[in-house]
Order: sequence, then C-alpha cells, then structure tokens
Amino acid sequence: MEFRVWEHEGPITCLALDSSKMYSGSWDMTIRVWDRSSLKCLKVLVHNDWVWSLVPHDTTIGSTAGSGVYIWDTDSGTQLAVTNSAHVGNTYALARSHTGKLLFTGGENGSIHMFEITRNVKCNMRRIATWIPHTGPVYSLAFEFPWLVSASSDGKISLIDVRKLFETSRHSSTQKHI
Repeated sequence: MEFRVWEHEGPITCLALDSSKMYSGSWDMTIRVWDRSSLKCLKVLVHNDWVWSLVPHDTTIGSTAGSGVYIWDTDSGTQLAVTNSAHVGNTYALARSHTGKLLFTGGENGSIHMFEITRNVKCNMRRIATWIPHTGPVYSLAFEFPWLVSASSDGKISLIDVRKLFETSRHSSTQKHI
C-alpha cells in the first residue's frame, strides 16, 4: 500500500515509526503524528524552528528543532521537556536507548551530548556527558547498547562504548570534553 503525506507546508526532513504511529518532521516547524492504520494525522506538534530529527519511545517522541531538544507526549501533544541551545548551532541528530532513559544528540559543532531522561512527576533531561569526535556537523546517530555510532560531514564515522562516557563523567567535574 502506498501512503503519501500531503499536509506539511515545507520539505520533510525526518521520519520515525513505532508500533502504531508514523511521525514526520518538516521545515514547516511541525511534527505530524500519523495513525498507521487509518493514515490520518492525529496531532501536530509545533516548534519554533525547522525540525531535524525524531526518535520515538513508548508514548513519547524526542525531536530536534534549531538548537533545541524536545520531549513530547504523543497521546496528548504536550511538550514534556525542552533543552534550549543544546549545541552551538543546530542540533541535527538524535538516538535513544531502548529503555528511553538515554538520549543522544549530535550538533553542528561536531559534538555529541548524552542526556539522562527521568520521568517522575514531570519529565527532566539532564546532560551527563559530552564527546567531541568530529570537526564537522554530526548528521546521524545510532545506538545499540553499549555502542553509539555517529556520522559527520567531516567524512568520518566514530564509534564509542558509552560505558566509557559513564566512567569519565563520574570522575570528571567539568563534564565538558569527554
């Protein structure tokens, strides 16, 4: 079956799937949440800049727009958490752990941040480590514990065992260049 998304008003920059929904992000500064069975748009999540990357987990979706990182509740359409200026320049790439507790961001400045996501009464994102493996923007990330892989416009692919980031962040007081 073929399905075409016609509701965005700008180029579609990213896509993601979970078991029942499809997500599309666009330069029109929105994420559209689609029901995969009915092919209907269920929600429109509005950002203040171009949407670059999406990563769903359970009933939430992580997104990047401009230099910000967002966590949304996909059932209610509520923004649960935001980190403004996560990177110098745009935040282009996202990856998330299977548990949903770790979120990785790749930025225009070649850095990668690891955030811990906690959900008690409210949702919080806390940067717990930074790694600067690239000299150009990080455009793609993939994560399968314990390995994080990144791709950049510098023509390099970098691979790191995130357990080393945990060790370094526990022993580092600045947590700036891990």
